[in-house]
Amino acid sequence: MVRFFTLLALFISICTDYSGANELTFSDTNVAIHAVRSWIEDGLHVPEEYHSQLPEDTSACIILRHHGQLLGVGVSSNSKQPLIDAATSAFAEANSNSSFSQLSPEFKELASSSISIELELGSKPIPSPHKNFKRFAKRIEKGINGVAVRRMEKWGVRMPAAMRLSPRRTISSVLASICLNVGVHSSVAVSGNLSTTEDVTLYIIPTITGFQKNTGDEIKLLIRGDELVSQIQNKSELEELAQRLSTHLIACIRESGSVIGGYQPETDSLTTPLATPFIQLMVAAALEEYAELAQIEERDISRKKVSLIMGDVEKKFYDNDNIPTTIASAVVIAVSLSQAPWSEEIQQFITACDKTTITVARDIVNSNAEIEKPHSLAMIALAISKIAVQTQNKNLQVLAEKTCLHCINSVPLQSKVSIIPWITEAVLLLNINGSTLPVAPLDELVDLALSSQIRNKTNSDLLGGFLLKNEVDLEVDARGIRMLPMLVQMCNVKGQNRIILQQSALATTRFIAQLTTTKERANRFQNPALSIGGVRASLWDASMPTEATAMALIGVTRLINASTTRGTEH
Repeated sequence: MVRFFTLLALFISICTDYSGANELTFSDTNVAIHAVRSWIEDGLHVPEEYHSQLPEDTSACIILRHHGQLLGVGVSSNSKQPLIDAATSAFAEANSNSSFSQLSPEFKELASSSISIELELGSKPIPSPHKNFKRFAKRIEKGINGVAVRRMEKWGVRMPAAMRLSPRRTISSVLASICLNVGVHSSVAVSGNLSTTEDVTLYIIPTITGFQKNTGDEIKLLIRGDELVSQIQNKSELEELAQRLSTHLIACIRESGSVIGGYQPETDSLTTPLATPFIQLMVAAALEEYAELAQIEERDISRKKVSLIMGDVEKKFYDNDNIPTTIASAVVIAVSLSQAPWSEEIQQFITACDKTTITVARDIVNSNAEIEKPHSLAMIALAISKIAVQTQNKNLQVLAEKTCLHCINSVPLQSKVSIIPWITEAVLLLNINGSTLPVAPLDELVDLALSSQIRNKTNSDLLGGFLLKNEVDLEVDARGIRMLPMLVQMCNVKGQNRIILQQSALATTRFIAQLTTTKERANRFQNPALSIGGVRASLWDASMPTEATAMALIGVTRLINASTTRGTEH
């Protein structure tokens, strides 16, 4: 019976409105940042007489950086003076930082004015009835909620701002670490299931975050570590976005033609040092499309980088009799728009990729080959369609039609998202050139996109993203970027509601802009040159998978081209 009333109390507490005295506002964050700024200007000294008006159950996290370099992090919870305790910890780390502590008093005073402050406040912790880490994690609003564990009178807390500094850790692994710190037995912490008899409770902490770059600068509200991006209004804003995306891709390409696979700006580290040849070719395809609308200097740089990538990929697959299917189709797609004169070696490689694609397409149609990954099958369909149109070969056009139909009919519903946008482009390309493939299956893909798109403004930073299933749950992340090229292409299909598709495409572009690192945000990190224009894996994960940026550039470039064709400023 005691157990029942304990659970009942927890459920009631979750349903209780925690607004009022315990709900923190942006005004609280402003006041706190002004206080911390004054302490920094006073030589990183916290006055003993300061008394915060924040509630005692407030959590605080302070992150100090100087030109992107992390100086200090301070976190405090379950304290009578959380702001003082967090600042004291952050200042202690800053003063022990070798590059900062060795400055002369004059230079240290000068440097202090350009220390950025990211300050996050957590409201009263909300207890959860869950004892299982994975179930509890599903209740967390990633990037916005902090987590806490209380064992008897001992507390452990992780705030979202601090968790962004260790981006690869899951909520479950964070909870396990906190549990160990508060005295939970290691076997229990590792299992991810807390005892129902021990006095241990998991908590959710709602947070609000502010940021000030330098002394005297405006304090800005951050959502999941970033400012909210508004709807893109005109073509020039689209072009600025495309330029940022291309800047990041170009920065990821080495002189050898190899490509960085992923970058983490929070820690200035490479999540994937070398991209796969498939991702290299995605980058090449994106830059080749962008080069068609870029200014002369950017066009030349983009095409030079494409040539470097093609040279590197050709060297990796110099044995032209054994080119992997996915690589062959990706090469065909990447060079389909190219006007560049290729070297003899690369041209031979492209020809070999054409032959491989044709052979594989025939094997697929004749049931002699089975392609396991849906996106690979869709890319083969697009590649053979491009070859058929370029050669104007009727037999190849029939082969392309059959390959497209096989892709549409064989990929199960739960995997349909994976064939976007390649199958859409393939079918529409063939139909423009005289085929009569049914577009009803494409309508289904559009319906899938529209039904999964976030349209409500409750989570305004997610607006325009797509709720897609991953291995564990449904999430809104960079995978939804693939919808944009399809939405743009389908706008001109007879029978489609162009206005709805245009609105959806613009909303998707807003979400892409939210994911894309601006120059201002890039300057908060140690390596702004590599950070700017990178598309984050999600709004709560700052890591930048290169393929996400490539797909974003393809979609935005096509939207610009479509708006130019229509003569509008959408």
